[in-house]
Amino acid sequence: MMNILVIVVVLAMAYTGVLKKFFSSLLHMACVIVAGAIAFAFWEPLSYLILNKAPTRGFFDFIEYSAWAIGLVVPFGASLAVLRVATDKLAPANAIAVPAADVVGAGVCGAISGLITAGILVIAIGTMRFKNTDFGYQPIKVEGGSLVRSGKLLIPADQIVGKLYAMTSEAAFASANPLARWRPEPWHAAEVMRMTDSGLGRNTARPADYGVLARYRVDAADGENLYQDRWANTPQAVKFLDGESVGPNAYIEGVVLDIKPSLREPSSSFVAISAGQVWMIAEDAATGKRLDLHPIAAVANPQGAETSLARFLYESPNFSLASAGAAVRPMAFEFAVPKSYQPIAIYLKNIRQVLRPVPDEVTYTVAERDRAIEDGSLIEGSTPIPKDYGKTPQGGSQAQGPNTGRPQSPEDEARDKGLSPTNTLGRLTIQKGTEKGLRIGEGNHILEGDEKWDPKALGVRAIDRKLMIDKFQVDDGVVMVQVDVSGERPGSLLGQAMAAAERIVPPQLIDTNGIAYDAVGWIYQDRDKVYIRYTPGQPIRGLSELADKDVVLSSSRSDQKLTLLFLCSFNSQIKSFNIGNKVVFEMGNPLKLDKKQK
Repeated sequence: MMNILVIVVVLAMAYTGVLKKFFSSLLHMACVIVAGAIAFAFWEPLSYLILNKAPTRGFFDFIEYSAWAIGLVVPFGASLAVLRVATDKLAPANAIAVPAADVVGAGVCGAISGLITAGILVIAIGTMRFKNTDFGYQPIKVEGGSLVRSGKLLIPADQIVGKLYAMTSEAAFASANPLARWRPEPWHAAEVMRMTDSGLGRNTARPADYGVLARYRVDAADGENLYQDRWANTPQAVKFLDGESVGPNAYIEGVVLDIKPSLREPSSSFVAISAGQVWMIAEDAATGKRLDLHPIAAVANPQGAETSLARFLYESPNFSLASAGAAVRPMAFEFAVPKSYQPIAIYLKNIRQVLRPVPDEVTYTVAERDRAIEDGSLIEGSTPIPKDYGKTPQGGSQAQGPNTGRPQSPEDEARDKGLSPTNTLGRLTIQKGTEKGLRIGEGNHILEGDEKWDPKALGVRAIDRKLMIDKFQVDDGVVMVQVDVSGERPGSLLGQAMAAAERIVPPQLIDTNGIAYDAVGWIYQDRDKVYIRYTPGQPIRGLSELADKDVVLSSSRSDQKLTLLFLCSFNSQIKSFNIGNKVVFEMGNPLKLDKKQK
């Protein structure tokens, strides 16, 4: 289908050029060339603007997944229209050439215009979210842990157009930040952004969705193979995109990224990153050459707190790292870089972060890197641990049950402190059809949303089970934990523990590995309203967010109840409830989240 699209556009514009005659077709070609340059100049800033303004849910959420296509096509079309009007005003009459030259010249100019238009369309379409099988164009495959170009279009319009504007960005259309430096292959993002299991995974990010925490380098010592860790039986075959072997004259550059919960997959609490969705630009300062490099491995803990850090090779086309729950978990991505090259930028789902030189960059041998993975120090050094975390309460390592003197079970202690692993609405029930701003999935589970009701509308009533909405959706590998922060509860936002807490820092649950889970919503109740918010992709960044939504607890009212919602990793063990670095309460016995929720 993509081949057909390109051929049809080129032939149609060639035919249109012939009808308009050579001079008019020549002017149109010039306008198309200039419009293409304008489109690529505005592509990134306009796409960023759209991404930052696009709604995250609702009917218009498709805008986010089409932002890069809109950001390229709209300036191209708009500038072409303006240029055509201007040239028609300046040259209203057509010039006459001999018939043969008129036909041939007009056809060639029309075909060139069609080629540029088709190339821009192919790049734009490739950045959109749709099934891998649609359009039938998958130019990248995985070979032995490396991404390699496996084919191209019959008329490779995307590559021709990309090379044209990359080259002219350092020549006729030169600027201080040329396209060729930051996108040496401008069509490449469209080749890889949809490389997920079905193509329907999240293909975009926003600038605030991730940051660079740290970097490290791996150089092979004598007798070591740079491409073989202690867990692999054989060395990894590492190739460039053109299929050529990287070879031993290289080093591994590791980049530790701070992945935000807002990067979760659609209608899910997981963050998934495939090898195609992260890449690095490396530059040879002496020659000015640049390379698009994809990771050969990643270091992460995708399965939750039950497993330690591990190094994962990107060995299959659909392999991706997945981070469960709303936990903020850094991931390290490793790239094989030729020794004459230096990293200058990293992209995650097409969002760029500049990589400046690091004079004191940590350098490991292969064995040292593997040991740092095993003991957790490779990423741990970049992960803040609450300073009050891990302290044992006075009176021993186990909390005591009230008036018994006997050790209290973790479940009983959690109950006393208002901490409950459940994904239900408690005694509230919403009748299907009255959910209003909530988005409902299979089994009538709440996927996300923000809505208020009269309390009488959500009481315990006789409702047909098929019409009952009484649970939140949670994914496999995730457990919802609810914390009652009202009244006289240990976690109460009215308590003395809150008096000195910064209102701009988030409420968090901390597990025994020091992993922090942000609140992803609340259930608020008083005599006048019930207010439910559940936004797994938009965690609460500070207590001020509650006040902004008129969720404020008062010591003069006894009718208020506020429950915060957290998504935690299955089999993790919850140690404390914090407001930022302030420990509100700590569990004497960590609560293990080992029960699945449906």
